[in-house]
Amino acid sequence: MPTTLSVTRLILYTLAVLAVVALGWMVVQIRSIIFVLMLGIVFAAAIEPIVFRLRRAGLRRGQAILVVYATLLTVIFGGLYLLVPLLVQQFSSLDAAIPDMFDKLRQRALDSDNAFLRQTANRTLWRIQNTYVRIRNSPEIGQDQAVGAATSAIGVLFTIVSLLIVAFYWMTEKATIKRVILSLFPLRHRARAHEIWDEIEFRIGGWTRGQLVLMVIIGVCSGVAYWFFDLRFWLAL
Repeated sequence: MPTTLSVTRLILYTLAVLAVVALGWMVVQIRSIIFVLMLGIVFAAAIEPIVFRLRRAGLRRGQAILVVYATLLTVIFGGLYLLVPLLVQQFSSLDAAIPDMFDKLRQRALDSDNAFLRQTANRTLWRIQNTYVRIRNSPEIGQDQAVGAATSAIGVLFTIVSLLIVAFYWMTEKATIKRVILSLFPLRHRARAHEIWDEIEFRIGGWTRGQLVLMVIIGVCSGVAYWFFDLRFWLAL
């Protein structure tokens, strides 16, 4: 009997280890899907207060979400439409001004009274400039590189669309999902689990909105400061 019990336990332990390994392997294989799902849930938590206000104004949940999506996409693409031409112009001007910038930096290094600093700075600047010239004069992008870049761009676009779809369905079906998950808890713990769920979602949404607002404020303030001090290529910076 002990021998049989030991063999049984050994088999169970082996199966448990194999199950854990299989689960880990599966998670690794679908890690990109899990990442998109998590981002979609976080994004949904961030925009849900806006959706809630639109629903109070008389819109249905799906309509409110689509209004938020349309507004965000309009702001993003409108900003790109206004900024991309200026960015291209400034990067072109920066590319043309880089040789002169290297010459001025090298002259400042040569004017230094410190021999070590003069030699080190001059040698470092030459290396940086040679690397820049080599990269700039590199052959044109090959077909494989172009296909890779196009594939990456399509992948990014697909990820964004998937994120929006996940967020949409999460917000429309969250009540059902929450009810199913909470039903797994004992009845006496469901109220507490519900409170914890709402608290986590509230904090994640607030943190995400705060980070987005902070990034916008820093970007706008930096751009205005660069422009005010008449810094060259302020938008590219």
